[in-house]
Amino acid sequence: MSPQDDVVARRAPHRGDPLEPAEGRAPGGARASDDDGAAVVLPTHDDAVAAAASPVLGGPAGRRVRTGRRPLRGALAAGSALGLLVLAAAVLLREHCRETLWASPGVYTHACYSDVPALFATASLDQVVPYLERFSDEAPLTAPFGVGWLLWGLGRLVGAEGTDGPRDVFDASVVLGAVALVVLVAGVAHLSGRRPYDAVLVGASPVVLACALVGVQLLPAALAVGALWASSRGRALAAGMLLGLAALVAPPVGLAVGGALLLVRWRRRRDDAAARAERPEAGAAAGPGDDIDGDDDDRPRQPLVVPEVRTALVALLVWVVGGLPVLLRSPEVWAGAVTARVTAGPGYGSAWLLGDLAGAPPADVTTTGGSVLLTAAGVAGTAVLALRAPRAPRVPVLALLLLLAVLAPAPALPPQAAVLVLPLAVLALPRWRLLLVWGAVETAAATGTWLYLYGLSVPDRGLPPWAYAVLVVARLGMLVVLAHGAVRASLEPERDVVRAPRSAPHLGADDPARPPERALAGAAPGDPA
Repeated sequence: MSPQDDVVARRAPHRGDPLEPAEGRAPGGARASDDDGAAVVLPTHDDAVAAAASPVLGGPAGRRVRTGRRPLRGALAAGSALGLLVLAAAVLLREHCRETLWASPGVYTHACYSDVPALFATASLDQVVPYLERFSDEAPLTAPFGVGWLLWGLGRLVGAEGTDGPRDVFDASVVLGAVALVVLVAGVAHLSGRRPYDAVLVGASPVVLACALVGVQLLPAALAVGALWASSRGRALAAGMLLGLAALVAPPVGLAVGGALLLVRWRRRRDDAAARAERPEAGAAAGPGDDIDGDDDDRPRQPLVVPEVRTALVALLVWVVGGLPVLLRSPEVWAGAVTARVTAGPGYGSAWLLGDLAGAPPADVTTTGGSVLLTAAGVAGTAVLALRAPRAPRVPVLALLLLLAVLAPAPALPPQAAVLVLPLAVLALPRWRLLLVWGAVETAAATGTWLYLYGLSVPDRGLPPWAYAVLVVARLGMLVVLAHGAVRASLEPERDVVRAPRSAPHLGADDPARPPERALAGAAPGDPA
C-alpha cells in the first residue's frame, strides 16, 4: 500500500459523512481497493445523500459489489445507463414540440424549446452554407462557428429538407448528444481517480433532463473533458485538438480548460524554481577532478515548449482554422460571430436582465463594458488564487472557477450553459447534496425562462417578471456557491474530498487530471514525479 492510500484508510471522516471502517472492507465499508491497491470511494458509504437515495436501487453497496476488480467498469455502466435513461426522459418531455414543430406558445408551456431546430430554420441551413451564404433578407448567423458547421453538417447527413428538416436535425442532435453523454461519463470516471463513481453524478443530474437538449452543449462538454483526459495521459497534441473543437462550439469551456492547464503549469514552474533555489549549488562543493559538465548533461531538462503550452497553441490553431473560411470570405460576419455574446445586450438568465425586469434596462454599452471588466477581474482573481494557494490547485477546480468567471457576468446566461458547468463541477466538488441542489435550481430557472417567455407572448399569462427575477437571482447565487466551494478547496486542501489529506507532500500529485511531469529540472533522486 502506498503512503497516500495509507493516509486515505486512516483519515477521519468529513463532516456529515458516516463513520468509515478500514480500507479493503467492501461490505459496509466506505472504501475498497482496486487491482492496483488504490482506494476506491463508494458514494453510498462516503456521501450521506447517496446513501439515503440508494434504497431505490437496492441499498448501499455491499459484498456483491465487486469494487476490487476493475471499478471503472461498474462506474461506466452505472453512469452511462443512468445518463441515457435521464436523456430518454428528456426526449419524451419534448415529444409535444417534435409533433408541433416547436410552434408557439406550446414550445413555452411544455418547456420543450430547443436552439437546434430554431437555428436550423431561421438560418435556412437546409439551403445555404452558414456564415458564407445567406438570403438577402436574413441576418448573418452569429452562433459560434462550431454550432453553425455542426447543424449544417447534421442537416446534410440526414437529408433534412422542407418543414420536417428542423425535426430531422433535432433527432440527429439527440443521437449525437447520447454518444457525447457516454463519452462525458467515461471521461469523468477516468479523471476522478479514486472516485470513479462520481461519474454517476453526471448522469443523475437534473441538468441533463432540463438543459441538455436545449442546445448541443453536451458535445463541447464531452470534448473538453476528453481534452483533460488526454492531457492527464501526456498527450498534449490530442488534448489541444479536442480543446480547440470544444472552443469552436462553446468558447467559454475551451478558454476555461486551457487557462486552467496553463495556470497549473505556471504554479508548478514557480514551485520548482523555489525548490531549486533552496538547494545548495552543485558546483559549490565540487572538488578537483569533478566532472561538472557531465553532471549538467545528465540533469533533466525541461522541453523548449511545455506540454500545456503545446495544448493551448494547438487549440488556438484549431479554433482559428474553424473560422478561417468565414474570415477570408466576410470579415464582418466573422467579427459578428466572435463578439455577439458580449455585444448583444442583456439576455435571458443573466444578472444584467434584472434591471430590465425591474423596469430600468441598462444600456448595451454598460452591459458590454461591465461584463468585460467583471470577467477580467474573475480571471485575474483565479490566477492570484493559483499562485497563492498552499498547494497547486487541482486542474478541474481552476477550470470551474474560470468558467464561472466567464459565464456569471456574461450579458446572457442561457439554460444550456449549465451543461458546460456540470462535468467540471462534478470533478471539482463531488458532493451529491450540493450538485443536486444546484441542478434543481438550474431546472427551475430553465422552466421559469420558458414560462416568462410565454408571458411575453400571451399577456397576463406565464411567469411574472418579479418571479423570474427571483429564479435568476437564485441561479446566480448557486453559481456563487460553486465558486466559493472551489476557492475553499484550493485554500484548504485538507477539505478537498478528492485529495488525500496530508498525503503526497509534493505539489499536485493527488490531482488525477494533472498532466504528467516527464522531467522535473530540479527534482532530486527519489522524488516522486
